[in-house]
Amino acid sequence: MKLTKQQLKQIIKEELSAMMEKADLEQFKKNQADARKYRKKGTWILKKTGADEYVKPGGTDKDPKWGTKKEARKFTDELTAEVHKKAIEKEADLAVTIENISDESKGKEKTK
Repeated sequence: MKLTKQQLKQIIKEELSAMMEKADLEQFKKNQADARKYRKKGTWILKKTGADEYVKPGGTDKDPKWGTKKEARKFTDELTAEVHKKAIEKEADLAVTIENISDESKGKEKTK
């Protein structure tokens, strides 16, 4: 089968358009998920995996400061906690987990 330049251009244009639509849809879904995490308010802290150490204020993503759970830096939305988690894992080459302490703080407030 022989294609003309015009036919080849049309095929390429259609394929690129389909790929762009798929990429746009994937980015849209990611943005929607991020927006949900940003709107989800509460309290999150970051914990070093396999240790009883928590990221506390004053450090950087490359050189985080560690402390107790009471000293831990508190994030008010899940997305910000996730962004810092990924940055610490990349920059400091450490495994970190996100801990949602919203329920714990609510329980303490009720008993006061």
